Amino acid sequence: MNFQAFIQKLDERLKLPLPGEEAQLRMAPDGRLTHKEYYSSISNPRQSAILICIYPREDIAHTVLIRRPDKQGIHSGQISFPGGSYDDETDRDLQSTALREAEEEIGIKKEDVKIIGKTTPLIIPVSGFHVQPFIGVLNRSPVLYLNKNEVRSVIEMEFGLLFNPKIKQRDQFLTGTGLVLSAPYYEIAGHKVWGATAMMLSELEAIIR
Repeated sequence: MNFQAFIQKLDERLKLPLPGEEAQLRMAPDGRLTHKEYYSSISNPRQSAILICIYPREDIAHTVLIRRPDKQGIHSGQISFPGGSYDDETDRDLQSTALREAEEEIGIKKEDVKIIGKTTPLIIPVSGFHVQPFIGVLNRSPVLYLNKNEVRSVIEMEFGLLFNPKIKQRDQFLTGTGLVLSAPYYEIAGHKVWGATAMMLSELEAIIR
């Protein structure tokens, strides 16, 4: 499927009810609670947002993930989408947060991104973040400029990869708090993408399937 056909299909699908938590939990770590249980147990979760940026590479839809530096707190070295915390001094809303963070972290200009929708928010229990994913479209391949304080490297992913069952595997992971979790993961460009990012990708997979 070429890029424009992919975007048209995605745009139409985002007008329908989202797959939601059911799709996210397919790639959740063992023992994860429901969203409702986390919302009732975590008071004042920290509002944050991420950007799922979709763009063409050789007319095929891609997105970009980032690897955090190895010494960056409880999310050290993890794979995620660009994003971060809501700033009440600069951000009008969480969409503004997602666009600002993507520009700060990997140099994607917010004025070049068209937001076409959002997916189901979720709680990251280890840090208490409430994360709202936004889906944005770039009509050309971006030139990425990495903020080395925030990003160690980037991983570009073709969306069609999500439909390859061989990339879904399982392992044990050490969290930033020292807890060992058994979890499914996506094998993407030699990286194990698990946790909240895998849950977001799982819902995306269900949306575009």
